[in-house]
Amino acid sequence: MKKRTLILSLLFASSIGLVSCGGKKEPSSSNQTSQTTSSAQGTTSLGQTTSIDENHEEIVSILDVSKDCTVGKSADDVIIGPYTILKNTEVRSRTKSWTDPITKESKDFVSSIKIGGTTDGLKVKSNGVGTLSIYVQNGSSGVATRTVTFTSSSGTKSFKIPGSEVSPDFPDYPTSSPVVKVTIDVNEGEEYLIQRDTGTIDVYYAELKVIAEKAELTGFEISSKGKVDYVEGETYDGSKIQVNAVYGNGRRDPLSITDQDIKIDSSNVKMNEPGVYNVSVQYKNFAAQNIEVTVYQLDDITLGFNKVTNGPSSKAGNSTYVNNTVKQVFAKDEEFNSNNLTVTANCTHPTEAEKKLDVIMLASNYTVTSETFDKTKDGTYDAKVSLTLNNKTKEKTYKVHVVTTAPSEVENKVQVRVNPNYEGVIGAIQDGYNQFTTIQQALDYLKNLGSTYDSKAKVISLAEATYKEKLEITIPNLTILGDNKENVIIEWDSLYGLNDESGFAHVTDSTQTVAVRDSAVDCLIKGVTISNWFNCEEHFDERLGKNYPEHRALALLVQSDHFIMDDSKLLGYQDTVEFFTGRQIVKNTYIEGTTDFIFGSNNTTYFYNCEIHSINNAKGNGGYITAFKGTNKGAQDAIKYGAIFDNCNFTADEEIISLKKTSIGRCWGAYAAVMIMNSQLAGHISTTPSTGVNKDQRYVAMNASPLDETVQFTEYNNTGDGALKEAVAGMKLLTEEEAKNYNDFNVIFGIENGALKYAEAWNVSLD
Repeated sequence: MKKRTLILSLLFASSIGLVSCGGKKEPSSSNQTSQTTSSAQGTTSLGQTTSIDENHEEIVSILDVSKDCTVGKSADDVIIGPYTILKNTEVRSRTKSWTDPITKESKDFVSSIKIGGTTDGLKVKSNGVGTLSIYVQNGSSGVATRTVTFTSSSGTKSFKIPGSEVSPDFPDYPTSSPVVKVTIDVNEGEEYLIQRDTGTIDVYYAELKVIAEKAELTGFEISSKGKVDYVEGETYDGSKIQVNAVYGNGRRDPLSITDQDIKIDSSNVKMNEPGVYNVSVQYKNFAAQNIEVTVYQLDDITLGFNKVTNGPSSKAGNSTYVNNTVKQVFAKDEEFNSNNLTVTANCTHPTEAEKKLDVIMLASNYTVTSETFDKTKDGTYDAKVSLTLNNKTKEKTYKVHVVTTAPSEVENKVQVRVNPNYEGVIGAIQDGYNQFTTIQQALDYLKNLGSTYDSKAKVISLAEATYKEKLEITIPNLTILGDNKENVIIEWDSLYGLNDESGFAHVTDSTQTVAVRDSAVDCLIKGVTISNWFNCEEHFDERLGKNYPEHRALALLVQSDHFIMDDSKLLGYQDTVEFFTGRQIVKNTYIEGTTDFIFGSNNTTYFYNCEIHSINNAKGNGGYITAFKGTNKGAQDAIKYGAIFDNCNFTADEEIISLKKTSIGRCWGAYAAVMIMNSQLAGHISTTPSTGVNKDQRYVAMNASPLDETVQFTEYNNTGDGALKEAVAGMKLLTEEEAKNYNDFNVIFGIENGALKYAEAWNVSLD
């Protein structure tokens, strides 16, 4: 192995057989080359011109996400040669270009691997000694820099890539989040996990270039078994099997599954007979190896009525993840459809009854019909779902409704009532309201009225009940009015990383119980509790076991301008409520959580007379109340007035008060702006000055620091054990004159807010 050490300086010499990420041989262009590359330390010329000796070869493995990957998410790891995209890591459409700042070499991309969570990542297994380069970009807006990490058994290497500022690691690259090339040295047999510190990064392209000692081929190994669990009647698919060639020196090289020397024999598998079978895999003349495949017995089906998809961008240009529901209420003459329905086969292991399998079925496997559906008149109809596999048919029905009744209008307001105990005709008028049993029915009905009703005031009145619904509010001029906030509860249980009914692995901005989209201008929610079921440690432990790592689970996401919440409750744990652009008022409302539970970007939200409650957690810290960034696009739309808490009461569980470590805010990004004024701050609030660390201080760092010039953490006239009489590092105590604008609606809700401009002022009052 001494020869391997001698050639470390020759890593970029020409090869005698390049191998692509799929394992195919590529011809080399010459025997000698000199190459220039941009590294994390700038641009350096390696200046090596030599040949690799006859005992070694160079292997190049490319991952071009735009060509090699399918947009979407996979429930399983996706293995492409030495690269593994971890399960549920999203590949998204994203058109970008990379240009080397020195050589002007460039590459164009149309999709990327989005790494935005603790379970997201790209793994690379090195089959030699050399370098790994990735073309990567900060995927979050409004942050100064983003940190990319490479973790292996040898430790973690970190690089700051540019966001809205130039990174010291990449001084030659511009700001505005360019795609940069990051290069690290790699060792043979070592696996490298690429992730980020917080926020999002996008990986567009990767190149593993190594030198390996030539050795005798001694066998092969199955590195991925592909799909091994099936429902009876399905077709066997061996396309995701991955095989490595194994050499005498321990080297593993990935092979293409289409290699003519690989033979896969699945003839013993009886897909129409539940059982456990072996699939034979053979490479060249080496002894065959088996993959165990299980064909499960079909028992029943389950229907899913929610399907999250990556929706159209918001008006501000932000990505959206929209929950699409199966339609419950149809207008007169509207054709029946079952769009967004998911059918899941519920199966049992052929020999071990306690083992269960749920498989989401393709639409081609089932039919949805409604034989009695009459689009011309009011009525409730059965929709029948039939799944047939292996000559077995499983059926389920659900209810749909046709409502031709005109809307009830009282004092020029459309009024609908939701009561789960209502037993009359759906949509009929009773006591001045069109009557429904679910909130989704009411929303379907109001949407059916069309755009001619957009300018009309509309009220959905909610009876006391717990509504297990995941809702999208897209209708303008809508009021949702609960009879009693303590007993009118809207709750859902989406969590980052878990799959929804359709198989979508949730991201932060898809987990919300209620989403108020930017089309829902002038929305008022009053007298309602909106909860994400994942709102306490006990629920995480119950569903997922102790120490589950992800806790991001929104109760409410607001993208609309002119939004008001009054006399309500918001219950969550991490990321309880997000304000995603726009101007909002939240008053007389209780909000609880522990980590970033009030957060947002580019918004101006005025909180008045609210209780902001920090709940206990299992992390041993006081948590973080807010996490804001004041921009979507950088300085060009940066706000001055962001989250303003006026006459609010900051409280906490006793365990949290005793720690005295709760941070009022951490910076989600540049231009973060939080004001606390005329409020009561209990003793859980840290009084420790900021030093730029990420916990235990009054204001702490995340993607930016409280000490950054763009960040505005301000306070005025507060009382309580957590209040300050003198300013500390990371915040500013304002004078009465300086603070007067923060609760002047003519200022904070005017046409101009810093660099951000609105078409018109929002003329609103607290009354």
